[in-house]
Parts: sequence; structure tokens; C-alpha cells
Amino acid sequence: MESVIYPSASFVRSYEPMIVVTKSGDEYSSALRRDTPDEVLLATGPNTEMRIARSDIAEMRPGSVSVMPAGLDEQLSRQELADLVAFLKGTKWGAK
Repeated sequence: MESVIYPSASFVRSYEPMIVVTKSGDEYSSALRRDTPDEVLLATGPNTEMRIARSDIAEMRPGSVSVMPAGLDEQLSRQELADLVAFLKGTKWGAK
């Protein structure tokens, strides 16, 4: 529940936000999926990823703001929020 109401208060390991700035000036804030000497792989959605070559990266730094939107608790009814928490608890991520 805390993660839904205060998404930037703490981050689950391997879901910490990372900011990647390319040499062309593009900036991406996302969870880092893989970090190799040749490239980084960012999770850009539930089933989408973005590869960025190391040679194209100008800067990489930890982010302080969750990629999960703030204010979700204000957009959902109490029942929808309870249903969301129950769903998250039942997933492989929530069961850890």
C-alpha cells in the first residue's frame, strides 16, 4: 500500500529508477534491466525494452523519482485501491 501511495519513498531492488542521458541529449528514466560493457537495457513498459549502446551514453545516474505515477490513490475508489493491493500481493512480485 505504501508503494502505491508514496511510490518514490523506497524502491524494490532491481526496480530502482535510472536516468540515462544520451550524447544526442535524449533523457530516459526507467528501471535498468541489464547493464553490460556494450549496452544498457531499460524497461520502458510491461513488455517493452530499450537498448542503448554504451558509446551513445553521455551520463547515467540513479533517479530519485519512481516510474510509477504519484497520486494513483487519489484516482481510484477505496474498493479499486483494495482490489489493486490484493492483485499485487497475488503476483510473483508481490509475493516476495
